[in-house]
Amino acid sequence: LDLGAASIGWALLSARADGDSLRPAGLVAAGVRIFQAGMDGNMELGREESRAKGRRDARLARRQTERRARRLRTIFNALRAVGLLPTYPGLDLSSFAGRHETILRLDREIRDSGRLDRLAQAIGVHGAADKLPYVLRAAALDHPLEPHELGRALYHLAQRRGFLSNRRSPRRDDDEGVVLSGISQLRDDMARTSSRTLGEHLSRIDPHHQRIRARYTARAMLIDEFEAIWTSQERFHPTILTPELKKRIYHRIFHQRPLKSQSDKIGRCELEPKRRRAPWAGLAAITSPAWP
Repeated sequence: LDLGAASIGWALLSARADGDSLRPAGLVAAGVRIFQAGMDGNMELGREESRAKGRRDARLARRQTERRARRLRTIFNALRAVGLLPTYPGLDLSSFAGRHETILRLDREIRDSGRLDRLAQAIGVHGAADKLPYVLRAAALDHPLEPHELGRALYHLAQRRGFLSNRRSPRRDDDEGVVLSGISQLRDDMARTSSRTLGEHLSRIDPHHQRIRARYTARAMLIDEFEAIWTSQERFHPTILTPELKKRIYHRIFHQRPLKSQSDKIGRCELEPKRRRAPWAGLAAITSPAWP
């Protein structure tokens, strides 16, 4: 049998005895079964791609969307339960539309009350109306916020919690990629503007000249900012910002499930059935007596 990506070739040989062994004596029949390949792309150059990839990618996107929606719903309910987010009558908070409308109403209240302008003036930021959550995050480092303002800042951290890689193997120095290079550039910009946190740095950007969200952020940046905001605000709200609440809010904002283990997909060794097989490219397999 000759197994290929789009065909299976076969041949049947006759044999004759030669001492204790058999030797081919002639060709009885041969043929090939050609079928449609399960891969797309240039298979000769090794650039093929499974046809299931599109379906798999769509499923992954649906899962990520559902998990993100569940995380935001959970953190919204946790903040509202302790009075850090308001409850407006007539809104269905079990739906995304109801929670979104709650945030929009809260933003309008903060703007109309004049609190946003006063906080922006205190931290030296202009154009606060266009970057409300960033102004709240920056002001929370030094100035007391109202409970709903603090809840709005924490909810925004949950919405923009940054990138965290699940990569296990060590990364080469020259293998930064677009995401890590963008994060490195952002850290340099923060150092240049003497910004203590990411929110403070973004609050100083004029959205009319430069986009605020067109950049990659690291999870560690948001974790550091969460710690700084909580440490500052717990002086003003000691009865609300308890250690137990901090642990619960932190977990619901930043927890990321680890990758599912695939160790059960590795077969058992033929020589030592109690142990898993080693990769053929591994040194243990190359030096094994079973190496062909």
